Amino acid sequence: MGASQSSAELKTAEATIKRLERELKAASSAFANKENSLKSLTEELTNAKSKLESATATLEASQKKISEVPRLELALKEIRSAAEIERAKARHAESELFRTRDELEKKTGEAKFVQPVRGMNEAVNLVVTANRAIATEERHPIFGRLLHDFGYKKLYVSDPGTLWSGTALWEKQRAFREDRAKMIAESKKQAQVKGWPGALCIAETADLPDSGYVVDGQHRLGAAWLLKNQDDIDASLHEILIEVYPATENTHKDIFNLFAEINKAEPVPLIDMPHDQVEGGASIDERQVIDFAANQLKSMFPDMFKPSRNCRPPHLNLDNLRNEIHKAGIWRNSKDDSALSGEQLLELLLEQNSKLAALSPESWNDASLGLRINSKSSRESALNKASKFKFYLGLTWKWLHDPL
Repeated sequence: MGASQSSAELKTAEATIKRLERELKAASSAFANKENSLKSLTEELTNAKSKLESATATLEASQKKISEVPRLELALKEIRSAAEIERAKARHAESELFRTRDELEKKTGEAKFVQPVRGMNEAVNLVVTANRAIATEERHPIFGRLLHDFGYKKLYVSDPGTLWSGTALWEKQRAFREDRAKMIAESKKQAQVKGWPGALCIAETADLPDSGYVVDGQHRLGAAWLLKNQDDIDASLHEILIEVYPATENTHKDIFNLFAEINKAEPVPLIDMPHDQVEGGASIDERQVIDFAANQLKSMFPDMFKPSRNCRPPHLNLDNLRNEIHKAGIWRNSKDDSALSGEQLLELLLEQNSKLAALSPESWNDASLGLRINSKSSRESALNKASKFKFYLGLTWKWLHDPL
């Protein structure tokens, strides 16, 4: 009995041990799982902490930036204000530049209309300088907008005001006549055809950078300048076409050749042809003497001068008178062949006019006087008009070749 009891207790103990082993194993497994979970939670906590720190840093940076916004806005406002001030200064400077340019062009244009050749190059260069300062790549400072480059010449569309004041008139061509330019201007105001016919001709030279000499069309340009300053003029007259020939090594000779070529169809008076280029032409000095006397005579007897070269006696055309004086040679002293001054030549002209005025009515019937009028009725009308205005030089040219 004792042995069987011991055996039962032993089995009970074994069963207890196995149960405890199972429970220990289960507990170990549970502990391991909890340990893994704890590790996982620890990692998550670390990550969360890191993100929190990063978020905190970002928030602090954002808060710092937010605090800088008012200062940055003020700085930006100051920059914009300064930029606007500079833009205003630039606009004012540009406005002043244009105003100065316009005033310079106006004064130069007016002076040139009275004294178109002598002493104008310096003023022309000032106009060029002023326009060069405001010119764009698309426009020439004086010539304006380029239409086409032919290689041997260029075609531009130009502003008459800038072109008139910013170029020089070639002094060896026929003299510029203020009354002729005014006549063209008045005629153009009434014309039905828009714009200016043809193209003006300009030759570039080294002594006038970005400018040149007007070789053909000086009176059209003068007329265009006059109309440019009037408000009620058709817009088509505010532009004018020009052809520009480039400077060459022998520019002034080439200018003469160009001038002669242009005027082959309409002969130029000998007085307006350079004496060193054409036989019978006039020197600059001679032209100055004759121009002075003829212009003074015209200002004294304005009603007796007409723009047309075909005007009827007793009227005279200024260019015809200049040319006849040149051909007769009376601008030189008959005693020693010395040149007269402009005042002396004027005195001679007035003396001849007085001697013609002193002739009796019967004397005018003398064929030797060489009257420029054929019919008797026209002769009487011309004599009456000459007597009315006390101007007789237009009745005959005899006084030029055989002074009274």
